[in-house]
Amino acid sequence: MSLPWAAAGWALGLVFGPPASLPVFSWIALAVVSAGFARLFRKQLGYRRLFTLLVAVFVGAARAQASIPRAEDSPVAAFNDVPVLLTLQGIVVEPPIAYGWSVRFRLESDVLARKEGGPWLEAPGRIQVETNERIDVDYGDRLQLRGWLTTPRNTATFPEADVLHAAGVFSVLRAVEVERLASGQGQPVVGFFHRLRRASLTALTASLPPEEAALLGGVVLGADEAMPAHLRQVFSRTGTTHILAVSGFNVALVAGAFGTAFGRWLGARRGALAAGLAVAAYTVLVGAEPSAVRAAVMAGLAMTAKLLGRRSDALTSLAATGWIMTAWRPSLIADIGFQLSFTATLGLVLFADPFEHAALEWFQAGDHRRKAGGVIGILREVVLMTLAAQLATLPLTAFHFGRLPVTALPANFLILPVQPALMILGSLTAVSGMIWPPLGKLLGWITFPLASYNLRVVEGFARLPLASVAVGPISILGTATAYAGVFLLAAGLRARSRGWKPPISAPAWVRLAAVGLLTSLTWKSVIDAPDAKLHATLFASGDVLIESPSGRFVLLRPANGALLPTADIGSRLPLFAPSLDWIFFPTDEAAQGFLAGRPGDRMVPMGILHVGPVPDLSTLDVPGRTLRLQPAERGARLNLGGECSLEIIEASDQGSAVLLSMERARWLVLLGIPYRSLEALPEGVSVVLADAADHVDDRLYAEVVGVAGTASPPGLQTTGARGWISVETDGLRLWAQASP
Repeated sequence: MSLPWAAAGWALGLVFGPPASLPVFSWIALAVVSAGFARLFRKQLGYRRLFTLLVAVFVGAARAQASIPRAEDSPVAAFNDVPVLLTLQGIVVEPPIAYGWSVRFRLESDVLARKEGGPWLEAPGRIQVETNERIDVDYGDRLQLRGWLTTPRNTATFPEADVLHAAGVFSVLRAVEVERLASGQGQPVVGFFHRLRRASLTALTASLPPEEAALLGGVVLGADEAMPAHLRQVFSRTGTTHILAVSGFNVALVAGAFGTAFGRWLGARRGALAAGLAVAAYTVLVGAEPSAVRAAVMAGLAMTAKLLGRRSDALTSLAATGWIMTAWRPSLIADIGFQLSFTATLGLVLFADPFEHAALEWFQAGDHRRKAGGVIGILREVVLMTLAAQLATLPLTAFHFGRLPVTALPANFLILPVQPALMILGSLTAVSGMIWPPLGKLLGWITFPLASYNLRVVEGFARLPLASVAVGPISILGTATAYAGVFLLAAGLRARSRGWKPPISAPAWVRLAAVGLLTSLTWKSVIDAPDAKLHATLFASGDVLIESPSGRFVLLRPANGALLPTADIGSRLPLFAPSLDWIFFPTDEAAQGFLAGRPGDRMVPMGILHVGPVPDLSTLDVPGRTLRLQPAERGARLNLGGECSLEIIEASDQGSAVLLSMERARWLVLLGIPYRSLEALPEGVSVVLADAADHVDDRLYAEVVGVAGTASPPGLQTTGARGWISVETDGLRLWAQASP
């Protein structure tokens, strides 16, 4: 079995091993049994590969299970949540990061006192320290702190406990007093690089305006902590955040510069060794971020292969790099930076050459033959490489952030050509500023136009209305489906670039249209997949479309008999959904308005709930479908799946009220009756959707009373004469969005 397949099996074991919660020896036993079967079926290639893959999966699961940090391994965690002001001593093991007027850093504690002047108790363990003011501390400082130890917990906006536990941190100290006892207590080499990094950032700050200095800090050193929050949002919105992280380009530049310089002086072998040491030093200097480590390991493997006279394969090097990094630190598999860096590099490996081959075929046709060489060189570096990386990371970006940066390709097209010069000039500015500040300022003036150009381009794209499109939370299954399509596309392109021709040929525009259609359909199916959340959309007509966590659709019609907005509701239904599951008619007028809207087959439901007489639905005739009519009475309930239910709490000639429930979330839908007229107001309501604001005006409204279980202030959003309001919940958190 090839290394890439073995690495893929290893990664599957890292991901799915911990949730299975099997003991380490059980995983090892499964790996041994699989190895035995692989040996037994060694002459049958298919079975041998299958069992070898299972060996990699089980070994990866064993490594992941063995690496899970446990609170009992951190004795200091025993003092968490004690209502006493504690005194601790320890050494700063990670450089502090400033957030506004506070500072956050990691501390390796050793002793603790329950009261000031009390006896010291041994309390080793790694803790996260957070202060309420800006303090001057550095890596290797020995500190004495006073504060309260708390247990980290996940919140609705950030999984703090999961992140800290993965790093072996089980305690958070809210420090009120910090005193430095000594300095230089950390690792000398690491301390040297931390001081060098801080001096470099100081030199950039002294040589350039704040925003341009922050940009160069990210480009050269991967240090974006000084960048203003609004600029971070701008880069995120336009899909250009990658230029703020140290990656393969930075490492390749360092390796190339030092390899060329030392190769002439020391010879090829010694020059390569010097370049490898320079890459390692640069990786430590930038903080050993996953993207930088990945690039450094791949560069090291490539240089080693060259020295040994072996050919370096990019896919094998990437697989080996991923295996080495996750074997050393299995929790990296869950790190978003590592995932994006790895998949972007995989996109370059899989798509760069096929894209170049396709572009070369197109440009070499007819009169373009002479221009092909120079155009392809520029096109590859500026467009094709960016397109390859974006294509590979797109599903992952949608999964983690729920947004797709539409302007990523044109923005990168404009800013990437200046990145080499910006990286080189920024590095020279930092070095010169540390040696002689006036020279640093001079180079800063030369660097300033390039940095300013990048910022203005990104800000310009960020101001566009569709710079970033929200696609909502996407499930793991949807992400896996998207990646299946990506890898099928890669396989087809690679086969085509190696000379394979399809049995049926078609013009280029037909193939391009087919690929575009297939891509659109794939993304539409991914976006439409159930995401385990409850959704409700209130339209200007008064209709409320409900999507349950399991993907069932219920339409609640307004009591006033408004015309059915067929196009608006149809656009919200999944492309491949056969029909609505249920429709609720609170009045006979509601049924008449439904029929007057000329609903298509997809609007004809499987079942109908109605108040009063049975509506005349004789005009609805869909072959093979029999309508299920059910009277809607007070107390009637529908189970929509995923711990979600719909209950009718009021049903009369004047109108109806429906209660949607999912865990702690309780939403009230009013159809023709005001909120205050309900006989019994339900408790714990977090959202009110209604077809009139208590009859004060004719506008439809959605009132967000507050997230379930919290004291959020009430707010009112209206659709106005046209538009919609959409709300969704996972049972604990609430999201709301209105038409622009």
